[in-house]
Amino acid sequence: MAIFSAEGSTRNYGKEKVQFHKTCNRALAILTERAKGKASDWVFPGPGDTGHLVEPKRSWQTLLRKAELINLRMHDLRRTLGSYMAMGNQSLQMIGKVLGHKSPTATQIYARMAFDPIREAMEKAQNDMLAAAGISDLA
Repeated sequence: MAIFSAEGSTRNYGKEKVQFHKTCNRALAILTERAKGKASDWVFPGPGDTGHLVEPKRSWQTLLRKAELINLRMHDLRRTLGSYMAMGNQSLQMIGKVLGHKSPTATQIYARMAFDPIREAMEKAQNDMLAAAGISDLA
């Protein structure tokens, strides 16, 4: 897994290490190649006051159109990752760490996604108790 260290200000005004899945290696190679010989410190420089691209609205719309997707925000991808982590029984602490949450409160939204694993665990325990009692079918 490649690790990229994001220096400077993040949304929460701190330093953060971002870990990328190995499938991102190609994207990282492209970004590294783009950075060679660039005068800007930004990955995506822009002509505005900040010196960098703030929100890639036009590019995002192009991507959505080519992928034949509608009504999808970039933040939806982040929320989907957190949701799948919760459904996969990852702890709220782990989810918050991956998403860069500074407060456990911000991660609580994903607690509701863990109900299926809880139900499955309860059903398994009930089935184990029935099996121990020699009961195979209640119907």
